[in-house]
Order: sequence, then C-alpha cells, then structure tokens
Amino acid sequence: MIAPFFKLGYFGFDFSLLIAVLIGFAFGFFLEKGGLGNASKISAQFYFTDLTVFKVMFTAVLTAMLGLYWLGYLGIIDLYLIYKTPTYVIPQLVAGLIFGIGFVTSGLCPGTSCVSTITGRIDGLVTLLGLFFGIFVFGETFPHFQKFFFSTSLGTITLPELWNINYGLLVFFVAFVALFGFVGAEALEQKISLKTRILGIINSKTSTIRILAYISFVLAFIAIFTGNPYHTFTEKSSVTIGGKQYQCIQVDELAESIMNRKMSSLLFDLRNENEFNKYHIPRSHQLSESEEITIGKNEKAIIFTDKKLPSIEFMKKFNPQQVQIMYGGMQRWKDKILFPDMTRFRSLDEQQKQHIRKTSRFFGGKPINDETNEKDRMFSAEGCR
Repeated sequence: MIAPFFKLGYFGFDFSLLIAVLIGFAFGFFLEKGGLGNASKISAQFYFTDLTVFKVMFTAVLTAMLGLYWLGYLGIIDLYLIYKTPTYVIPQLVAGLIFGIGFVTSGLCPGTSCVSTITGRIDGLVTLLGLFFGIFVFGETFPHFQKFFFSTSLGTITLPELWNINYGLLVFFVAFVALFGFVGAEALEQKISLKTRILGIINSKTSTIRILAYISFVLAFIAIFTGNPYHTFTEKSSVTIGGKQYQCIQVDELAESIMNRKMSSLLFDLRNENEFNKYHIPRSHQLSESEEITIGKNEKAIIFTDKKLPSIEFMKKFNPQQVQIMYGGMQRWKDKILFPDMTRFRSLDEQQKQHIRKTSRFFGGKPINDETNEKDRMFSAEGCR
C-alpha cells in the first residue's frame, strides 16, 4: 500500500499541516469559482431554480466513491487507514436537523461561509461568527448531554456491512442515482422534461456530461463483479536483499514471544535515536546502519527499521541464517500491534478481540474504532487521527 501517505510516514506532522492549508486554499478557490460563496445562489437550490450545489455534491460523492473504490481494490490505497466517523444514529439525526435549519436560514454551510467571508460578504461573516458561537456553546455544555452524544452507536460501520450486500453493487446503485439526479436537476433548471434532457445528452456528440457519465457508469458496473475493495494484511515469509534471502518474522509472532517471555533473539531497531526514544519495542536496541556489529555463532538477531527494508550494504554484514527481518517494520507494528483497527476484526469472536486489545495495551498502544469500549470511545480524540 502506498497511501494514505501521512499514516505511512511519508511526511511528518508539520508538513501535513502545510498540505492541509494548501488543500484548504484550493477547495475555497474552486468553491468561489463555482459561485458557491454566494448565499443567494446556494439558497436557490431550495426553490429548485439553481441546483448547482446539488450537482457539485453529487459529483464529489461520485468521484470520491469511484476513486476510493478502485484505488482500494487495486491496492494503491489501504482503505483501513482512512478515518471513518463512527455512527451514532439519533444524535447525528438531530445534528443534521440543526445543520439543515442553519443552512436554509443563512444560505451557507461552514465551508462556503469561509469562502463568502474571505471575499468580503457580510452575510458570510455573520454566518461564520454564528458558527464559532455555536462551537463555543457546544463545548461549554457538552458534559450535560455527553451520554446522549454517544448513544445509539453502530460503530464505524459501512452500508455494505450494515445491509450485508456486495460493495460493488452499492457503488453501482449510488452511481446510477447520482447520474440520474444530475440529469434530473438540469432538466428541472431548464424547465423541460427529464426525457427531453436525456435525449439532448444522448444526441449531443460533444457532451462532456455524456462522456463522464459513460465512464462513471462503466466503472460502477464493473465494480459489481470485482467485490470488496478492503484488503487484508499480506504476510511474507521471506524477503530478498542484495541477492540474499532472509527469513521474516511477523509482528504478531514477535509480540507473542515478548509477552510470553520466550524472546531469545537480539532485537535491533535501525531507526534514528530520536524516533527510538519516542517509542521502541521492549527489549530492542537502537542501532545505526553505520555501526559495526558482530553476532555470535549461537546467537540470532531480528532487525527492523521504520517502513522500509534495511539497506543492502548493512545486510551484507550478516549471515542470512542468523538474521530475521521484522516484516513491514515499525509501521506494521503500529498498525497491527499498537493501534489495531478493530473494524478489521468484526468476524472474530469476543475472546480473540480481547486478546488483540490486551496485546495493544501491553505494548503501550490502544485499539482504534473499538466501539465496545465505552470509556475509550468517550474520551478518545475521534476525528483527529
């Protein structure tokens, strides 16, 4: 898997903030270019005279859905690493109602109110101030309705899991609804029949909408037959470095041996000293790749780095019969041992899940998306990972 880049350690927290700012500027720029910083234009959708917002949102949903589905299926993105908001049915229905009232009243949502403000519109500024006031009131009064806030939980569940249906079938259904809704919105705006608008698109030889619709429909239709885009961890028993084959040890196997005090091999961490001091696996020793080290004839060693394999030059120093590589490095240790995503283990029985939780806490971690643990859920920084 090569994405999400931040969770795989391709860049640090500071750089991630810079990327977030750039994405925010780009998002605001395109909202304004689309006219969505204008409250009058947004309000027009409620009178069915201008359905730009509806079309923009459906386009975004369709693009994100097809993109993530196929990137996940092809193994380019690990969908398990993408944060999903836990579902609390009644609280979120109430929140949606409050949000809807505010949206209709002001003609702006949080994102468009920022765009409206930055372009000098007074109504955008008033909406933004109201937004901050609402956040302040929510924060100050939260302890009084905290129990309700976390009620009727379904966990981090997806619709295919909830309805027990094929992922691809849902993708096709959403794509069909989105495309039909897009065409229907345009027909409504132009005060013509849906049939007339569909025929207009079909008969147009240069229609961008038609081309994109065909591509989306084909991708969604193929998805019906391709199945689940979520991949499980792949394990390798050996890796080749510099023409030599080294045996691998899996992170759960290493964790079990440490917990059961059956660890007999030397454990070397090749990350830098700063990373090692932040967190390291018990019984491991920090080692620079430039350091010389000798492993005795009767000794064995386990070597790992962050997410990459050790360098060829470093591994040349060792006899492959005496050295094992911790497969996936520290990144896999974090994903499977320290911060296991409990949504991956829905099929396991409760005893197996408890063992995963116990292992995580033994090494100083904490399971994520663990909806069975009320205390962890209520006091975790959900949405900030």
